[in-house]
Amino acid sequence: MNGFTIVELLIVIVVIAILASISVVAYNGIQSRARDADRMNDLNVMKKGLALFHAENGYYPARPEFFDANFRRNSLNIPDSAVNPPGTNNTIGYCWSGGPNQYCYVPTPPSGGSFDCGTSGERCIGYRISYHLESAPTTQRVMSSN
Repeated sequence: MNGFTIVELLIVIVVIAILASISVVAYNGIQSRARDADRMNDLNVMKKGLALFHAENGYYPARPEFFDANFRRNSLNIPDSAVNPPGTNNTIGYCWSGGPNQYCYVPTPPSGGSFDCGTSGERCIGYRISYHLESAPTTQRVMSSN
């Protein structure tokens, strides 16, 4: 008799299923690492915009200024797409987010100044922007003015 036995067919199907599952897992890992690279690029865009603003004005923006989309576009030259982490509709926030779905901006007050610089007349002297990796959610990436 010519042909395959049911056992041989089942073995082939199981091998194909294993290979397919390995491919799906690898593909998902590649996607999350690519989105992490996009997040790092977004932070670099923000850092450049903040550096140019500081060079022109001598201070960094306060939270309310930075969160204003018109201010970011017009004063910092940061496109709207740079403040939306890949794969989300969220925008930048004041936080220490536990996940990759939000960037965080925290301005630094002068020594002895109030925590929320910029709103009480004092100028912000620095900043920190952070996000969590999608590929390793407990890992936080931080860029600062220092």
